[in-house]
Amino acid sequence: MHYICDSGATLVVSAVSSKLAKALSGLALFALLITLSACQQNTSTVTTDVNGQSNIKMVAPTFLQTREIDPSQLDLEVTINNDPVTMTAQGETWTGSMDVDKDSSVTLRVVWHERMPDGQLLLLAVAEQTLDNVNRAIAFSVIDSSYMTEGEGFDADGDLISNIVERRQNTDPYNPGDPGQGPEAQVKVFASARTNLIDGVFKDGTNFWGNAQFQDRMGQSLRINNLIVDARGENVNEGPRYQWAAIHDARYLTLFVFGKDIRVDGIDPQGDSGVNFFQDDSLEIFLDGDYSQEPDYDMVDDLHIIIPLVRETATGVVANSSDSPNKRIQRGVNVRNEVEFDVIDSDVVEFATCLCAGDGERVTWEVRIDLEAANIPVGVTFGFEIQINRDDDGGPRDSKWAWAAPPLTPTQNNGEADQAWRYPNTFSSMRLLPFPVTP
Repeated sequence: MHYICDSGATLVVSAVSSKLAKALSGLALFALLITLSACQQNTSTVTTDVNGQSNIKMVAPTFLQTREIDPSQLDLEVTINNDPVTMTAQGETWTGSMDVDKDSSVTLRVVWHERMPDGQLLLLAVAEQTLDNVNRAIAFSVIDSSYMTEGEGFDADGDLISNIVERRQNTDPYNPGDPGQGPEAQVKVFASARTNLIDGVFKDGTNFWGNAQFQDRMGQSLRINNLIVDARGENVNEGPRYQWAAIHDARYLTLFVFGKDIRVDGIDPQGDSGVNFFQDDSLEIFLDGDYSQEPDYDMVDDLHIIIPLVRETATGVVANSSDSPNKRIQRGVNVRNEVEFDVIDSDVVEFATCLCAGDGERVTWEVRIDLEAANIPVGVTFGFEIQINRDDDGGPRDSKWAWAAPPLTPTQNNGEADQAWRYPNTFSSMRLLPFPVTP
């Protein structure tokens, strides 16, 4: 799930009317309101009663809304000028009230804990903001980026992994010796000691791809059949023929991807986009090695790799490969410069495509990724998604298909469905199974 904008709250400070102030024995009070400021714009209003009180409403930041954290076990502490505000949970919303004196400073502190099975409160996030000499109507926001989640107090077991990251990875935040395996992966990939030539040709008669994973943990084929961009507005139904498979040898993750059928469609591969590879027939691979599930690409290992199907030559388009002098491959625009992963290095990403226009055959990609360079561990769940861009007539792409991302709905536009290139927390998951233990 991805949230297009920050959820959070807005602290509104507004003066009590002079008539109400007289009713309150001459005390000039300022009423406080924290209003919901989420994507749906469900903003509350200031409602002051005869006692000069206003409502406070808050929801958890989006980075706490993950599958590993039970929202019913979240604990919220709100203080204003170090005075606790009694907050009551009503579904996903917490409500409370507070007053402050006119011309005073206002310090709001918001603390989120998770109540663990043994009753301990695990610190997850803290936000604090101050307004000085409040004497007029004013507001400030508490959004996702306002929160601290790392540093002193946020690492209960002292293993240099923050509490919130441990919860996302389903490790024990109180045990520094528990690296954990992370949450259940959608796809579990077998290990094989056999080697394979990366040439883009699927050799199903070999033991290499015969040992590969072609299904998810529910037994469903790994189809790339969810339409997430429909540039023509035709809702074409080609996706179910797209498919991928995976295998690893503890050093490399190897992927095989089946694309469109040139013989059936009568459509030639396209590669005229210049540097905008996503506008051509191309493959997109998304990786999050530590499964941090951040809403933005992090500075550690969040990766997006784009590999076009073909490359231009003087005589036309030909298959693209990592050993070509003018190979075409790039990192997505949102991958941070701090992430050290060189897609141009063939030892890091080796790939080949095939324009296999034969009876029942399709265009293909074969890709081998260095696990150490991608920060992908064996035996631990990591983030993964794979998608295909389709271009049938040159110029902009005609459609885009995803494995894990939900398909485009009638009420969405293309940008709302095509999310992974911007938001890593939309990736699905994979785990590389260790080699079997020999008795």
